[in-house]
Amino acid sequence: MKARSAKRNKRRTQRYRSAIGLSGIERGFGLDVRIRDFSVEALAVETAAQHAVRQPLELEFRFGDQALILRGTVVRTDRLPAVEGVQQYLTVVQLAWHTPPERVELAGFLSLIRKSVRPV
Repeated sequence: MKARSAKRNKRRTQRYRSAIGLSGIERGFGLDVRIRDFSVEALAVETAAQHAVRQPLELEFRFGDQALILRGTVVRTDRLPAVEGVQQYLTVVQLAWHTPPERVELAGFLSLIRKSVRPV
């Protein structure tokens, strides 16, 4: 079992914990989200909504006058402790980019987030 566990936690890309807890919104629900950690392939966000695996999701984040809409698919959702009586969930979203300009925009956005390497 130990080998299986180690393999499950192995990531293809470096993950970072957001040092500023960047907040955004879920565009379909209008609920607040907060980035917990991220890579160029996926975001882990905290939200009050529980999402089904394989559900498409759009998230919007702002830096001053700059906005970025990230689209992806939910790959995991876990229950977190309630905050002020509201249930919270950790939702992992596999990001999807379809064009080179979208990929460049995402890379620029991620570079704006002050980050610290997340211990694995």
